[in-house]
Amino acid sequence: MLRNQDPKYRIQEIQSNIDRLTNRINSSKISDDEKLMYEDNIKSLEDEIQKIKDNPVPVQTDWKENLTTDIQNIEKNLQSTTLSARMKEQNSKQLTIDNYLLDNNIKPMANYAFNGVNYLQTLFKTLGVIFLAVGVAIFLSDMVSGEYTPPTAKFLLIQPISRAKILFSKYITSVISAIILICGIELIAFLVMGVFTGFGNMSYPVLVGERFQYDLSYVNQSGGHDLISIAGTAHMIPMYKYLIEAFLLQILYIIACTTFVFMISTVSKSSMISMSVGIATIIAISAVQNVATITKELTSYIFIIYGDVNAALSGGAAMSLGLTYPTTSFIILILIIWTSVSYLIAHVVFVKRDVLI
Repeated sequence: MLRNQDPKYRIQEIQSNIDRLTNRINSSKISDDEKLMYEDNIKSLEDEIQKIKDNPVPVQTDWKENLTTDIQNIEKNLQSTTLSARMKEQNSKQLTIDNYLLDNNIKPMANYAFNGVNYLQTLFKTLGVIFLAVGVAIFLSDMVSGEYTPPTAKFLLIQPISRAKILFSKYITSVISAIILICGIELIAFLVMGVFTGFGNMSYPVLVGERFQYDLSYVNQSGGHDLISIAGTAHMIPMYKYLIEAFLLQILYIIACTTFVFMISTVSKSSMISMSVGIATIIAISAVQNVATITKELTSYIFIIYGDVNAALSGGAAMSLGLTYPTTSFIILILIIWTSVSYLIAHVVFVKRDVLI
């Protein structure tokens, strides 16, 4: 994004657009009206190049003035009778944020700003898509199955301790280790980036909790209905509260991943099998979630797809699936259910299994 602000790069990009339009004009397949339109576009682009050459360094204006102008433009757009409901809701959300920034004397953060907060949010998304679950599967796949090859389980089972306590102690160790390892790395990365690039404004507003409904006035190409935001459902919280909620939700996701992998490790007597099954399951579910509507509905009840806590908090998880019900509360419930059921299965298998060594 910083490169895009460079005058030389901007001129190159505009010139490439001019060349593209010139090639279209030279084509015999366009009409006279299209030719005139392209010529007007080229003239505008050439004027833009000249302006950049005359003023290569943009004049720095007061951010409050720019923000006030943006607010006025949004308010004007909202009064338009031709603006779609979808665009009105997007403008309303932006207006809410802009007014909050202006009222609280907070400078708007550029989309390409690089600081600790932005880095941490990117880390949440990057790890949560698939890497976090796969990492847990690799790290903990032999937590129980590793006791069978080599056969060290007998040294545990001959102790005057119940099988339930042995399993639970292994489980608690796995959960604590995974949380400390993953969240610890994220916090260290946040601190390092904050020291070198700044931490960002912890009072900066973030919209969360957006809910959606089907737009029945429009039928898409697949014969269904797209989602449209429900007005007034998104609410604003400060950045520090958002990060706390994101970490808590990610910890719950780590616990669900750990419990699921722990269950596979308990059911299997081979570390390689438990690792292979765990990784293959995670990758398969992540890959097929967007194949078809029926697949989306089925995978929406599988916790693995909710690794991106940013989407889970903002409402983006529902939008990406094209379903109305995956709210933050729904996602939390799914994580808790999967955690409980997975551990119950592991407990029953470990307690009831005949161990012949």
